[in-house]
Amino acid sequence: MKRIIYRICVPVLLLISMTNVNDQLMSSKLEVSEALNDTTNNQNIDAERAHDGMDIIVCEIDVNTRYMRFSSAMRPLILYKDKELQYVKGTKASIGGDPAADKEFENVGFQLHEGDIIYMFSDGYPDQFGGPRGKKFKLDRVKNMLADVCNKPMEDQHEYVSKTFTEWRGKLQQVDDVLFMGVRL
Repeated sequence: MKRIIYRICVPVLLLISMTNVNDQLMSSKLEVSEALNDTTNNQNIDAERAHDGMDIIVCEIDVNTRYMRFSSAMRPLILYKDKELQYVKGTKASIGGDPAADKEFENVGFQLHEGDIIYMFSDGYPDQFGGPRGKKFKLDRVKNMLADVCNKPMEDQHEYVSKTFTEWRGKLQQVDDVLFMGVRL
């Protein structure tokens, strides 16, 4: 999967000529779907897994105007804006996945201000098993965790998010790749 992302998505995401971030996701969609199906066929994996897809966020920030545009395949974005957290759902469709699905990726924009924070993360963080009952961390815990730290310096937030994940996981195995990013303007 990582090779597919690098080979197809990175060149598409670097195209400056596209006017909307959702165009970048749509350009990747067909190519990723074909690559996933080719990979599945070559590895003799059952047909059920042939509809595997990729969840991703594409985010663009104009540093002069602080206007942010984003489009997402199955991933939410959390903003700390105007002194409150805002949860923004992504489009309910993956890149690749079911080639018959004809879903457009929504293009969403926000005017941000100095001090606002954008949080983006892979599904590996909320999907991690752990805690006293070996359950998933889940999105509600992510939201609560960010509510606890969004007013703190970014270094303290990084430490808290990392420590929370490690403590939640405990001795259990990490189930997926984890990326958690916070950007303060």
